[in-house]
Amino acid sequence: MSTFMSLNHSRRLAELRSLAIMESPPEAEYDDLAVIAAAIFASPVAAVNFVDDTRHFTKAIVGMPEALGESVSNEVSFCAATVASTEGVLVLADTHADESWRDHPLVIGEPQVGFYAGASIVSRGQRVGVVCAFGREPRAVSDEQRAALEALARQAAGQLELRRRYAELLDFTATDPLTGLANRTLLFDRLEAALADRSRSGVEVGVLFCDVDDFKGVNDRFGHEAGDRLLCDIGNRLRAQSRKRDTVARIAGDEFVLVCSVDCPAELNALVDRIEEAFQLPSTFTGGRLRPRLSVGAVLARDGEKAADVLRRADAAMYAAKGMKQAIGGRSLISSPA
Repeated sequence: MSTFMSLNHSRRLAELRSLAIMESPPEAEYDDLAVIAAAIFASPVAAVNFVDDTRHFTKAIVGMPEALGESVSNEVSFCAATVASTEGVLVLADTHADESWRDHPLVIGEPQVGFYAGASIVSRGQRVGVVCAFGREPRAVSDEQRAALEALARQAAGQLELRRRYAELLDFTATDPLTGLANRTLLFDRLEAALADRSRSGVEVGVLFCDVDDFKGVNDRFGHEAGDRLLCDIGNRLRAQSRKRDTVARIAGDEFVLVCSVDCPAELNALVDRIEEAFQLPSTFTGGRLRPRLSVGAVLARDGEKAADVLRRADAAMYAAKGMKQAIGGRSLISSPA
């Protein structure tokens, strides 16, 4: 039995991606739903599975702990068939007596599904997963049991929405409202995590402390709105030079920090070069009257350092770079393009 094509809807898959639930670790809320589903049907096995275009992922399960976090191809997944079904609910009281299912690989082979009941989890109008119960022995499924299973699926959908809202709230409280970059709090969290990973993996952690040269002159000459737009432009340029796994943060008015993993000092120096090159072009929103200039201090973390220690050294390196530019007559932020 194949359900692949019917599960390949772009809106459904986009909703599933937005939830970031596939391959996620166990969560007690979903474990509880599986426990209740098993109790409703007096079934040895019950699960909460999420279904993408190729497989179902087992988020929670009772009765088959070895299946937790595992995947089953949609070609044979009962849960994929549930999502693809007309009503979004699939009840099979006796798979052996059903011509469509009696020769199914999971019926004639392990886990020898004799009965199955599943109800789709619907998130913002899209079926993304299933709460289900199954076992080897056929059994009658009452209307009350079916209704209870559908209620559990609604509870799972509600949990997904709470999970999404929490992530949005966390993102709001951990980002700079002007640029959308990480704020100081999130920066420290990410940097501490990177330092902890460094001690385990040996991958070097680089920190770039960036300060905008003569930013006060922008506000004085062009106004604070222009200053805000320039800060957003600078944040975008830094983000464009970073990798997805790096962290770019705005930690003060005109101070930015980039945290990255590198293999060697040369890789960190190459990043500094790319950033400096990215700031050769003027900002277009002022008609070329502003060419942003950054003073950048770059350091590699040392053994035993905390986040605050690394940032202090990067800050000192930035001031040293700024002093060197001033000593050799470095150009001001406010300038006309060549």
